[in-house]
Amino acid sequence: MSAMKFREPNEVLWRGVRPGHRGEQIAKYDSANNSTVIIHTVSAGKTFFMTTANYMSETSGAGAGGRLDVLNASGVLQYTIAVIVFTAVGQGAISMSFNPPLEIPGGYKIVVFSNSAALTARAFIHGWEE
Repeated sequence: MSAMKFREPNEVLWRGVRPGHRGEQIAKYDSANNSTVIIHTVSAGKTFFMTTANYMSETSGAGAGGRLDVLNASGVLQYTIAVIVFTAVGQGAISMSFNPPLEIPGGYKIVVFSNSAALTARAFIHGWEE
């Protein structure tokens, strides 16, 4: 996306909170249906600072579930950001803001997961890498 390097370059002159950062802005969306889909892989040697995550899912059958997860570089689950499991037909959404941002190391993956063909899981993430 865009480089956000508009803040005062001389850190001695900084006053208060600055809206910018020295990284590359990331804003991505993807969906999964009976699968695991990688939304974003953090660039090697960088840290992803996640500021916002939205997770939505809908199902046409009971017992279906989906998640927004963070996997390490080997593909092992580190933690779950959001999960919705349905006991009946329905839909749900979770919206989160992180202040301070979640710090996700280089090589880690943010994925959206659906455990059923009856469930479509969607997720949006926003933040920056530096």
